[in-house]
Amino acid sequence: EAETYGADGAMLERVIRVAWSDETHVSIYVAESAYSGGVHADNSLACRSFDVATGRLLGLGDVLPAASVELLGKRIAPLLDDPDAAIEALGAPIEASGFALTNDGFRFGTATARGAPGTAIILCAEGPDSDSSRVLEIPLDNIPAGYLLR
Repeated sequence: EAETYGADGAMLERVIRVAWSDETHVSIYVAESAYSGGVHADNSLACRSFDVATGRLLGLGDVLPAASVELLGKRIAPLLDDPDAAIEALGAPIEASGFALTNDGFRFGTATARGAPGTAIILCAEGPDSDSSRVLEIPLDNIPAGYLLR
């Protein structure tokens, strides 16, 4: 970074915002903008979650059973490029061609579906290119249970 961003006019900006926290976990948004010449800056936005006691970055395998993580990869990731399938599965289109799920791309939040209070896991699919400053959030409690089992 020092070589790239040490040039005249180059810059790197990183903003971190707490999205959710409790006594055991903290979830953040990390926005980054880097400019080293050219037409526009390279922008990104991601969600990350950490264990409060250890400071360790969490992956989906830390908060979900391995079988669930595997099912999410097989059943949810393809919906990001298929709006018709997303409507069938989730009841709404996903306008997110090129977005990608990552193992550490999730955050905690408040449960919103089915009237159940508590903590929810929200997948954060990251943008498809260097000019994307969005994440697509998919609350797991909004996904019909039967869909993941088909």
